Amino acid sequence: MIRPRILFRLLRVALHILWGCLLVLTLFGIWGSARRRVCRQRWSADLLHILAIHTRVIGKAPPAGRLVVSNHISWLDIFVLNSVSHVKFVCKDDVLQWPVLGWLIARNDTIFISRRVRSDAKRVSGEITTALGRGDTVVVFPEGTSTDGKLLLPFHAALFQPALDTQTPVYSVGLRYSNHKGQISTAPAYWGDLSILDSLVALGRQPYTIAEVNWLKGLCAADVIAHDAAQGVTRQDLALASRELIACALALPKLDTSPKSLDHRLAVPPLSNRPTDTPCQAPTPVRSA
Repeated sequence: MIRPRILFRLLRVALHILWGCLLVLTLFGIWGSARRRVCRQRWSADLLHILAIHTRVIGKAPPAGRLVVSNHISWLDIFVLNSVSHVKFVCKDDVLQWPVLGWLIARNDTIFISRRVRSDAKRVSGEITTALGRGDTVVVFPEGTSTDGKLLLPFHAALFQPALDTQTPVYSVGLRYSNHKGQISTAPAYWGDLSILDSLVALGRQPYTIAEVNWLKGLCAADVIAHDAAQGVTRQDLALASRELIACALALPKLDTSPKSLDHRLAVPPLSNRPTDTPCQAPTPVRSA
């Protein structure tokens, strides 16, 4: 049986989502983009407050107009990142099937991608390139699905292409959820057969949850060792290097590090003092390891 405290929290979440829908229907059409971003950040922070989720930010968010890649654990990831930064997201079009919440996400500068149509990645890459050119920061979840937070899946490389095309750094961010004891929490996880309701009930059973946001330094093509020196740095190389950054930050297992592996692609440490707020230089081939 669900405890009264959890039911009360669920009711508050439902009312908050309806309040968000009302804002979108009445005011988003007349507000400018800057005010919408501020409203979206405040609404996301309020949602986390209702769910007793405390954010802990490590590092500094990237400047505007950057591609950001993140590990993916929960349906809450987008609200956690929205609460601490002004970003737009690339999401699977499955989100559109979520009752009410999917409608709300669709009206908040979200780029949707179909995993059922392989060629859709090219269209989405074009939209990301356009968004970066406008100065928008775009977040991608390159695992392509969510996990329980205890592992990091291989990164799909297709949506890294806009960073190479625009010669801008790729920033990585590592997300982790912990319980009140400081242990990794799977309560927020939205994977397998779990539903959003299952996640909400699990969160309601916790005194509070900590959402840790680890902002990592930008990574240019010049920081990455190419697998094929003749071809130069590719999006696959950039994806593998970005994945390793997040794995290191979250102390998660890396990919195979044998000589046959495509991992370990950093030519220079991305956590060095190299300025990362400026556009990258054009990619130049470097020797493979």
